[in-house]
Amino acid sequence: MKRLSLLLILVLSVVMIFSILMIGCKEEAVAEEEAVAEKEAVEEEAEEEVAPAEKFVIGFNPRALTSVFFITMTDAIQEEVKNYDGIEVEVLSTESQKDIEGQVKIVEDFIEKGVDMLAISINDPSSMIEPLKKANEKGIPIVILDSIYPLEGVEVLAYIGHDNTEGGKMMGEHVGELLNGEGKIAIIEGPPGVSVIQWRQQGFEESLVNYLGIEVVAQQPANADRGLAMDVMENMLEANPEIELVWAHIDNMAMGALTAIEGAGKLDDITICGYNGDEDVLAMIKEGKINATILQQPAEQAKMAVKIADMIRKGQADQVENINIIPIILVTSDNIDDY
Repeated sequence: MKRLSLLLILVLSVVMIFSILMIGCKEEAVAEEEAVAEKEAVEEEAEEEVAPAEKFVIGFNPRALTSVFFITMTDAIQEEVKNYDGIEVEVLSTESQKDIEGQVKIVEDFIEKGVDMLAISINDPSSMIEPLKKANEKGIPIVILDSIYPLEGVEVLAYIGHDNTEGGKMMGEHVGELLNGEGKIAIIEGPPGVSVIQWRQQGFEESLVNYLGIEVVAQQPANADRGLAMDVMENMLEANPEIELVWAHIDNMAMGALTAIEGAGKLDDITICGYNGDEDVLAMIKEGKINATILQQPAEQAKMAVKIADMIRKGQADQVENINIIPIILVTSDNIDDY
Protein backbone atom coordinates (compact mmCIF):
# COMPACT_ATOMS: atom_id res chain seq x y z
CA MET A 1 0.00 0.00 0.00
CA LYS A 2 2.82 2.33 0.95
CA ARG A 3 4.59 1.41 -2.29
CA LEU A 4 1.43 2.22 -4.28
CA SER A 5 1.11 5.62 -2.59
CA LEU A 6 4.72 6.47 -3.41
CA LEU A 7 4.16 5.46 -7.03
CA LEU A 8 1.02 7.59 -7.21
CA ILE A 9 2.86 10.59 -5.73
CA LEU A 10 5.67 10.13 -8.28
CA VAL A 11 3.23 9.98 -11.19
CA LEU A 12 1.41 13.08 -10.00
CA SER A 13 4.71 14.94 -9.59
CA VAL A 14 5.75 14.09 -13.15
CA VAL A 15 2.37 15.23 -14.48
CA MET A 16 2.61 18.52 -12.57
CA ILE A 17 6.15 19.21 -13.78
CA PHE A 18 5.15 18.40 -17.37
CA SER A 19 2.11 20.69 -17.12
CA ILE A 20 4.23 23.54 -15.76
CA LEU A 21 6.76 23.10 -18.55
CA MET A 22 4.00 23.07 -21.18
CA ILE A 23 2.43 26.24 -19.81
CA GLY A 24 5.86 27.96 -19.78
CA CYS A 25 6.57 26.94 -23.33
CA LYS A 26 3.15 28.12 -24.48
CA GLU A 27 3.59 31.50 -22.78
CA GLU A 28 7.06 31.84 -24.26
CA ALA A 29 5.72 30.99 -27.73
CA VAL A 30 2.89 33.52 -27.39
CA ALA A 31 5.33 36.22 -26.23
CA GLU A 32 7.62 35.47 -29.16
CA GLU A 33 4.70 35.64 -31.61
CA GLU A 34 3.61 38.97 -30.14
CA ALA A 35 7.16 40.36 -30.39
CA VAL A 36 7.42 39.31 -34.05
CA ALA A 37 4.02 40.81 -34.83
CA GLU A 38 4.98 44.07 -33.14
CA LYS A 39 8.29 44.24 -35.06
CA GLU A 40 6.50 43.62 -38.38
CA ALA A 41 3.96 46.33 -37.59
CA VAL A 42 6.74 48.85 -36.83
CA GLU A 43 8.57 47.93 -40.06
CA GLU A 44 5.38 48.26 -42.11
CA GLU A 45 4.69 51.66 -40.56
CA ALA A 46 8.25 52.82 -41.34
CA GLU A 47 7.96 51.60 -44.92
CA GLU A 48 4.70 53.52 -45.31
CA GLU A 49 6.36 56.70 -44.04
CA VAL A 50 9.21 56.62 -46.59
CA ALA A 51 7.44 54.85 -49.45
CA PRO A 52 7.86 57.00 -52.56
CA ALA A 53 4.77 58.40 -54.22
CA GLU A 54 3.70 56.57 -57.38
CA LYS A 55 4.36 59.67 -59.47
CA PHE A 56 6.48 62.72 -58.69
CA VAL A 57 6.39 65.65 -61.12
CA ILE A 58 9.08 68.32 -61.36
CA GLY A 59 7.91 71.59 -62.87
CA PHE A 60 11.09 72.83 -64.59
CA ASN A 61 11.38 76.38 -65.87
CA PRO A 62 14.72 77.44 -67.38
CA ARG A 63 15.14 81.13 -68.13
CA ALA A 64 14.74 80.63 -71.86
CA LEU A 65 15.86 78.04 -74.38
CA THR A 66 17.80 80.60 -76.41
CA SER A 67 21.25 79.71 -75.10
CA VAL A 68 23.23 76.49 -75.26
CA PHE A 69 23.60 76.67 -71.47
CA PHE A 70 19.87 76.25 -70.77
CA ILE A 71 19.37 73.82 -73.65
CA THR A 72 22.10 71.66 -72.09
CA MET A 73 20.51 71.96 -68.65
CA THR A 74 17.08 71.02 -70.05
CA ASP A 75 18.40 68.03 -71.99
CA ALA A 76 20.24 66.85 -68.86
CA ILE A 77 17.22 67.03 -66.55
CA GLN A 78 15.03 65.20 -69.08
CA GLU A 79 17.68 62.49 -69.39
CA GLU A 80 18.41 62.25 -65.66
CA VAL A 81 14.79 61.57 -64.60
CA LYS A 82 14.97 58.35 -66.62
CA ASN A 83 17.29 57.00 -63.93
CA TYR A 84 14.60 57.38 -61.24
CA ASP A 85 11.40 55.32 -61.28
CA GLY A 86 8.32 57.46 -60.84
CA ILE A 87 9.94 60.88 -61.34
CA GLU A 88 8.81 62.94 -64.32
CA VAL A 89 9.67 66.44 -65.50
CA GLU A 90 7.50 68.96 -67.29
CA VAL A 91 9.46 71.72 -69.04
CA LEU A 92 7.99 75.13 -69.80
CA SER A 93 10.01 78.15 -70.88
CA THR A 94 9.58 81.61 -72.33
CA GLU A 95 11.06 82.50 -75.72
CA SER A 96 13.17 85.28 -74.24
CA GLN A 97 14.94 85.97 -70.96
CA LYS A 98 13.37 89.43 -71.10
CA ASP A 99 9.86 87.99 -70.84
CA ILE A 100 9.50 88.48 -67.08
CA GLU A 101 5.70 88.31 -67.09
CA GLY A 102 5.81 85.11 -69.14
CA GLN A 103 8.04 83.43 -66.57
CA VAL A 104 5.72 84.49 -63.74
CA LYS A 105 2.78 82.98 -65.64
CA ILE A 106 4.62 79.68 -66.15
CA VAL A 107 5.42 79.38 -62.44
CA GLU A 108 1.82 80.23 -61.50
CA ASP A 109 0.59 77.54 -63.91
CA PHE A 110 2.89 74.96 -62.33
CA ILE A 111 1.58 75.88 -58.88
CA GLU A 112 -2.01 75.62 -60.10
CA LYS A 113 -1.32 72.17 -61.53
CA GLY A 114 0.09 71.08 -58.18
CA VAL A 115 3.50 69.87 -59.29
CA ASP A 116 5.51 68.10 -56.59
CA MET A 117 8.58 70.34 -56.92
CA LEU A 118 9.45 73.59 -58.67
CA ALA A 119 12.89 73.77 -60.31
CA ILE A 120 13.44 77.21 -61.80
CA SER A 121 16.12 79.57 -63.01
CA ILE A 122 14.90 83.09 -62.30
CA ASN A 123 15.31 86.06 -64.63
CA ASP A 124 14.09 88.80 -62.27
CA PRO A 125 14.06 87.80 -58.57
CA SER A 126 11.81 90.68 -57.46
CA SER A 127 9.01 89.62 -59.81
CA MET A 128 9.12 86.03 -58.60
CA ILE A 129 8.69 86.60 -54.86
CA GLU A 130 4.87 86.69 -54.80
CA PRO A 131 4.37 83.62 -57.06
CA LEU A 132 6.86 81.62 -55.01
CA LYS A 133 5.12 82.61 -51.79
CA LYS A 134 2.04 80.88 -53.23
CA ALA A 135 4.16 77.76 -53.75
CA ASN A 136 5.19 77.97 -50.08
CA GLU A 137 1.53 78.22 -49.05
CA LYS A 138 0.70 75.08 -51.06
CA GLY A 139 3.68 73.20 -49.64
CA ILE A 140 5.46 72.86 -52.98
CA PRO A 141 9.26 72.62 -52.47
CA ILE A 142 11.28 75.16 -54.44
CA VAL A 143 14.70 74.53 -55.99
CA ILE A 144 16.43 77.45 -57.72
CA LEU A 145 19.07 76.68 -60.34
CA ASP A 146 21.92 78.84 -61.62
CA SER A 147 21.92 80.93 -58.43
CA ILE A 148 23.18 80.59 -54.88
CA TYR A 149 21.98 83.99 -53.71
CA PRO A 150 19.12 83.84 -51.14
CA LEU A 151 15.74 85.08 -52.28
CA GLU A 152 14.30 87.20 -49.47
CA GLY A 153 10.77 86.51 -48.28
CA VAL A 154 10.55 83.04 -49.81
CA GLU A 155 11.31 79.64 -48.31
CA VAL A 156 13.61 77.93 -50.82
CA LEU A 157 14.58 74.33 -50.14
CA ALA A 158 17.76 74.43 -52.23
CA TYR A 159 19.88 76.70 -54.40
CA ILE A 160 22.06 75.09 -57.06
CA GLY A 161 24.65 77.02 -59.02
CA HIS A 162 27.90 78.84 -58.84
CA ASP A 163 28.95 82.26 -57.62
CA ASN A 164 28.51 84.48 -60.71
CA THR A 165 30.28 87.35 -58.99
CA GLU A 166 33.32 85.13 -58.45
CA GLY A 167 33.06 83.97 -62.05
CA GLY A 168 33.12 87.59 -63.21
CA LYS A 169 36.14 88.25 -61.02
CA MET A 170 37.89 85.19 -62.45
CA MET A 171 37.35 86.45 -65.99
CA GLY A 172 38.38 90.00 -65.05
CA GLU A 173 41.66 88.74 -63.61
CA HIS A 174 42.27 86.68 -66.73
CA VAL A 175 41.65 89.69 -69.00
CA GLY A 176 43.86 91.91 -66.86
CA GLU A 177 46.75 89.45 -67.03
CA LEU A 178 46.18 88.75 -70.72
CA LEU A 179 46.53 92.45 -71.60
CA ASN A 180 49.31 93.06 -69.07
CA GLY A 181 47.10 95.63 -67.39
CA GLU A 182 46.65 97.91 -70.43
CA GLY A 183 44.30 97.96 -73.40
CA LYS A 184 40.93 98.91 -74.81
CA ILE A 185 38.11 96.41 -74.46
CA ALA A 186 34.44 95.99 -75.32
CA ILE A 187 31.72 94.20 -73.38
CA ILE A 188 28.68 92.58 -74.97
CA GLU A 189 26.09 92.43 -72.21
CA GLY A 190 23.39 89.88 -71.55
CA PRO A 191 19.71 90.75 -71.11
CA PRO A 192 19.27 93.90 -68.98
CA GLY A 193 17.91 93.31 -65.48
CA VAL A 194 18.86 89.61 -65.32
CA SER A 195 20.47 89.09 -61.92
CA VAL A 196 23.21 86.63 -62.91
CA ILE A 197 24.36 88.97 -65.67
CA GLN A 198 24.56 91.82 -63.19
CA TRP A 199 26.60 89.69 -60.77
CA ARG A 200 29.04 88.68 -63.53
CA GLN A 201 29.55 92.29 -64.54
CA GLN A 202 30.00 93.34 -60.91
CA GLY A 203 32.72 90.76 -60.37
CA PHE A 204 34.44 91.71 -63.63
CA GLU A 205 34.49 95.39 -62.67
CA GLU A 206 35.85 94.56 -59.21
CA SER A 207 38.82 92.81 -60.84
CA LEU A 208 39.49 95.62 -63.29
CA VAL A 209 40.04 98.00 -60.37
CA ASN A 210 43.45 96.34 -60.15
CA TYR A 211 44.16 97.12 -63.83
CA LEU A 212 43.65 100.85 -64.25
CA GLY A 213 45.27 100.82 -67.68
CA ILE A 214 42.34 98.85 -69.12
CA GLU A 215 39.61 101.02 -70.63
CA VAL A 216 36.11 99.87 -71.58
CA VAL A 217 35.45 101.79 -74.81
CA ALA A 218 32.19 100.07 -75.81
CA GLN A 219 29.46 98.32 -73.85
CA GLN A 220 26.09 97.24 -75.26
CA PRO A 221 23.53 94.46 -74.64
CA ALA A 222 22.77 91.75 -77.17
CA ASN A 223 20.14 89.95 -75.05
CA ALA A 224 21.75 86.49 -75.25
CA ASP A 225 21.09 86.47 -79.01
CA ARG A 226 23.89 85.34 -81.33
CA GLY A 227 22.64 87.25 -84.37
CA LEU A 228 22.17 90.44 -82.41
CA ALA A 229 25.63 90.03 -80.87
CA MET A 230 27.11 89.87 -84.37
CA ASP A 231 25.37 93.15 -85.28
CA VAL A 232 26.47 94.78 -82.01
CA MET A 233 30.07 93.71 -82.57
CA GLU A 234 30.06 95.05 -86.14
CA ASN A 235 28.85 98.43 -84.86
CA MET A 236 31.46 98.43 -82.09
CA LEU A 237 34.26 97.73 -84.58
CA GLU A 238 33.12 100.53 -86.82
CA ALA A 239 32.96 103.04 -83.96
CA ASN A 240 36.00 101.75 -82.07
CA PRO A 241 38.53 100.12 -84.42
CA GLU A 242 41.10 100.16 -81.61
CA ILE A 243 39.33 97.41 -79.61
CA GLU A 244 41.81 94.75 -78.51
CA LEU A 245 39.54 92.39 -76.60
CA VAL A 246 35.83 91.68 -76.28
CA TRP A 247 34.15 89.89 -73.39
CA ALA A 248 30.62 88.54 -73.86
CA HIS A 249 28.53 87.82 -70.79
CA ILE A 250 27.18 84.67 -72.50
CA ASP A 251 28.94 82.25 -74.83
CA ASN A 252 26.48 82.36 -77.71
CA MET A 253 27.09 86.13 -77.90
CA ALA A 254 30.82 85.40 -78.02
CA MET A 255 30.07 83.22 -81.05
CA GLY A 256 28.19 86.14 -82.65
CA ALA A 257 31.14 88.43 -81.93
CA LEU A 258 33.46 85.85 -83.52
CA THR A 259 31.43 85.92 -86.75
CA ALA A 260 31.66 89.72 -86.91
CA ILE A 261 35.38 89.81 -86.10
CA GLU A 262 36.19 87.13 -88.66
CA GLY A 263 34.12 89.01 -91.22
CA ALA A 264 36.12 92.16 -90.54
CA GLY A 265 39.39 90.25 -90.92
CA LYS A 266 40.46 91.13 -87.36
CA LEU A 267 40.68 87.72 -85.73
CA ASP A 268 44.43 88.11 -85.24
CA ASP A 269 43.98 91.54 -83.64
CA ILE A 270 41.08 91.01 -81.22
CA THR A 271 40.87 88.51 -78.35
CA ILE A 272 37.45 87.01 -77.60
CA CYS A 273 36.29 85.74 -74.20
CA GLY A 274 32.92 84.32 -73.19
CA TYR A 275 31.09 82.80 -70.24
CA ASN A 276 29.15 79.53 -69.77
CA GLY A 277 31.32 76.79 -71.26
CA ASP A 278 29.10 76.00 -74.25
CA GLU A 279 30.35 73.21 -76.50
CA ASP A 280 30.69 75.39 -79.59
CA VAL A 281 32.86 77.88 -77.70
CA LEU A 282 34.99 75.07 -76.27
CA ALA A 283 35.50 73.91 -79.87
CA MET A 284 36.56 77.41 -80.87
CA ILE A 285 39.06 77.53 -77.99
CA LYS A 286 40.57 74.31 -79.35
CA GLU A 287 40.84 75.96 -82.75
CA GLY A 288 42.43 79.06 -81.24
CA LYS A 289 39.64 81.41 -82.34
CA ILE A 290 38.26 82.15 -78.85
CA ASN A 291 40.58 82.70 -75.92
CA ALA A 292 38.61 81.72 -72.80
CA THR A 293 35.28 80.96 -71.16
CA ILE A 294 33.99 80.17 -67.69
CA LEU A 295 32.68 76.58 -67.58
CA GLN A 296 29.53 76.37 -65.42
CA GLN A 297 28.51 72.71 -65.82
CA PRO A 298 24.74 73.11 -66.36
CA ALA A 299 24.23 69.35 -66.67
CA GLU A 300 25.57 68.86 -63.14
CA GLN A 301 23.05 71.41 -61.85
CA ALA A 302 20.24 69.48 -63.54
CA LYS A 303 21.40 66.15 -62.09
CA MET A 304 21.50 67.60 -58.59
CA ALA A 305 17.96 68.97 -58.99
CA VAL A 306 16.67 65.48 -59.83
CA LYS A 307 18.59 63.99 -56.90
CA ILE A 308 16.89 66.50 -54.59
CA ALA A 309 13.50 65.56 -56.08
CA ASP A 310 14.20 61.92 -55.23
CA MET A 311 15.11 62.87 -51.65
CA ILE A 312 11.86 64.83 -51.27
CA ARG A 313 9.94 61.88 -52.68
CA LYS A 314 11.50 59.57 -50.09
CA GLY A 315 10.67 61.89 -47.20
CA GLN A 316 14.25 63.13 -46.85
CA ALA A 317 13.73 66.83 -47.56
CA ASP A 318 15.24 67.70 -44.18
CA GLN A 319 18.54 66.21 -45.40
CA VAL A 320 18.80 68.50 -48.46
CA GLU A 321 21.58 71.10 -48.37
CA ASN A 322 20.29 74.64 -48.82
CA ILE A 323 23.31 75.95 -50.78
CA ASN A 324 24.77 73.62 -53.40
CA ILE A 325 27.78 75.08 -55.20
CA ILE A 326 28.83 73.63 -58.54
CA PRO A 327 32.51 74.42 -59.24
CA ILE A 328 33.38 76.78 -62.11
CA ILE A 329 36.49 76.51 -64.25
CA LEU A 330 38.36 79.04 -66.38
CA VAL A 331 38.93 77.21 -69.65
CA THR A 332 41.70 78.39 -71.97
CA SER A 333 44.03 76.79 -74.48
CA ASP A 334 46.12 75.64 -71.49
CA ASN A 335 43.49 73.21 -70.18
CA ILE A 336 41.00 72.80 -73.06
CA ASP A 337 42.05 69.18 -73.62
CA ASP A 338 40.54 68.33 -70.22
CA TYR A 339 37.09 69.36 -71.46
